[in-house]
Amino acid sequence: MATEVLTDSGKARDPYVLTDDTEEDLVGTDLHQRAIRTLCENLLQVQEKRGAPWHVGMQLTTLMGDVPGKEDWQPSPDILVHLTAGPDDLSSLDAVALGAPQLVIEVLSRSTWRYDIEAKKDAYWHAGVEEYLVFDPTTDYLGTEVRAWCRASRGFVPWRAIRAIARGRWHSRVIDATFRPQSMLLRVIDGDGQLMPTLGEAVRLAERERRIAQQERLVAQQERLVAQQERQRADEAQLLLEQERLAAEQERLVAEQERLVAEQERRRADEAQRLTEEQARQIAALQAALEERQRGEG
Repeated sequence: MATEVLTDSGKARDPYVLTDDTEEDLVGTDLHQRAIRTLCENLLQVQEKRGAPWHVGMQLTTLMGDVPGKEDWQPSPDILVHLTAGPDDLSSLDAVALGAPQLVIEVLSRSTWRYDIEAKKDAYWHAGVEEYLVFDPTTDYLGTEVRAWCRASRGFVPWRAIRAIARGRWHSRVIDATFRPQSMLLRVIDGDGQLMPTLGEAVRLAERERRIAQQERLVAQQERLVAQQERQRADEAQLLLEQERLAAEQERLVAEQERLVAEQERRRADEAQRLTEEQARQIAALQAALEERQRGEG
């Protein structure tokens, strides 16, 4: 006998009967939607960081084609990752043409949790999904936060222990990333070990980086001012040195001029002395000649 699950409207739902997802199925509590948004944001961050041609869909209508129990099945997985569909916005994903998404994640809610781990899980395997993970933020439905399966030849099998990493981490082979439950969210850790931030964390990180950048700009501006002051002081010192050099040169020129003036005065004095001596010799010679003449006449 099939176990019935009550939907939020109170209608009974058979978890073993495959149907398309309805708007009622997709609208959950704030916690449910926050967990989905965080997963989508984290996976988009990984996709952008790697520059990968992924398409990360959030409750995107997916045309799965015919599966046992349902023709033209069109679920809307809470999260899907298609490795080659590209990052452009889509109104739906044609898995018949592009192939099934490699990774599908459902966040469990009161109205759909058993359906997600029964009929939907089997249908995802028939559609070609490689990995399927369900997340129970409150552990109310599974008794644990995560259950995950990977594709095998005859159906999904639980991820092996080697893929369920210690401390509650679950590693996806197809996207080379790890999922870790934390504070009722399922966080994503990239292959290099970086924990992708939530939107709130990203905002706080951006604000912190903005403040750091502003502080760095202020420090750089202060350093520029200090360097400018040092250049001014260096220019002033250079100017002072040039002034001292010019003053010394001027003093040297004055001293040279004084030396030349002194040399000219010495030469004039020597010339005057020479002329005086020459005149004295001439006078003495004239007197001697005059005396000699006088003696001859006497």
